[in-house]
Amino acid sequence: TEEAFALFQSRFSKHNGSSDAKVTVIFQIANEVSELDMKTDESYRLIVQEFGGAANVVITAQTFQGGRHGLETLSQLIQCEGDDCYMSSRVTITDSPKYPWRGVLLDTSRNF
Repeated sequence: TEEAFALFQSRFSKHNGSSDAKVTVIFQIANEVSELDMKTDESYRLIVQEFGGAANVVITAQTFQGGRHGLETLSQLIQCEGDDCYMSSRVTITDSPKYPWRGVLLDTSRNF
């Protein structure tokens, strides 16, 4: 979990901004040591709310994999221009994979 947060923070650390806006991210994971297999629950819920000029973000997931997908979605909600970053202030996203796999690659040039 700490590694995922560190990667997330490193993406936006060069944007120091001039505003006093605060963002609090709460990461709620039920099972942080889950194995990634065909039965892994990768669903998550992301809620962004604004209270008094500060943004509160809550990412809730059953597994670390779901939480990681929530952090990726949060990074897509943040837009940076120069030193300043902007984020939507009222968002609720509930997401899960449609199929139990994320993708398959078949290299046809080497497998004919």
